[in-house]
Amino acid sequence: MNLTERNKIVEKRTKCYISYLGLKGRLEMEPIPNSFKRRPRYYVDADGVFRFSAFLWQMNKLNDEELAEDIAIRVNAARHYFGI
Repeated sequence: MNLTERNKIVEKRTKCYISYLGLKGRLEMEPIPNSFKRRPRYYVDADGVFRFSAFLWQMNKLNDEELAEDIAIRVNAARHYFGI
């Protein structure tokens, strides 16, 4: 599996976890495929959606179990930051 395919899996699993928590449309991950980003880690977009950024190159190296744990940690940190 190449990195592009793995990145898609990371994004899909994160969206599924957010949807599972009932936060679809309120919280979204801003995936960053490289080490350069322009936005802050946590921000509210113009459409009112809470967004958090995550470097995919850090997440796509994890095995499935570690990835699930990492996604939960990142999403819960964003929930705590935004108070949702």
